[in-house]
Amino acid sequence: MNVRSLQKKSETDWARIDRMTDDDIDTSDIPPLDDAFFKSAKWLLPRWCIDLSDFRQAKEFAEHILKRKWQQDLNESPVKRVEHRAFNTALIVSYARPFHNNKTVKGAPASSLREQVGEVLNEAAEVGLHDRILRLRDTVIAHSDGRALRVYSSSILGPTITGVVENLSESEVKLLKRMTKKWIDYLGIERTKLKKRIALAVQDDSKRTVDVQSNISRKR
Repeated sequence: MNVRSLQKKSETDWARIDRMTDDDIDTSDIPPLDDAFFKSAKWLLPRWCIDLSDFRQAKEFAEHILKRKWQQDLNESPVKRVEHRAFNTALIVSYARPFHNNKTVKGAPASSLREQVGEVLNEAAEVGLHDRILRLRDTVIAHSDGRALRVYSSSILGPTITGVVENLSESEVKLLKRMTKKWIDYLGIERTKLKKRIALAVQDDSKRTVDVQSNISRKR
């Protein structure tokens, strides 16, 4: 994703998308599937189906963190502290997965939703938090980047290294939850388009089968 994509304001009407049903989605731009396609077709799980699952997990983790109100507990017990940190890590990892070069199937290019960020996230706060989540994942969660973990203290020993990652604030978790909802809606439209393609394909395939059977009957 380049700087121009970040600065471009999304023109998506998210309120209208939330009200849309499957029948409201225009799939007229989807090309018909011919006999040649079905001859070599294989049923494969689209990459965005996995991305959708990741976002749903992220939404569940965010909801659990908010429900437990950990950020409001100034005296977390050791058990609560560990649980809070575990869910914070899980939230960051699950949200960040779809934006990295994920392998799909053999021969297919790696998949990432980075290019769609400017289309889905249309607020500066959303883009800022999105970048922070990916940075945390890349430098602290999935890797141990010394620069990210270096903390300067007044000790005579100078800078020290810590493996502790600061948990997201309550406002950040709430915003991240709204962002995952946008991604779920966005990918939900892609899912609906696929369902319509499958339905049309099955309908066309059934029609071809009936035509063949009619021809056989007439020949007899």
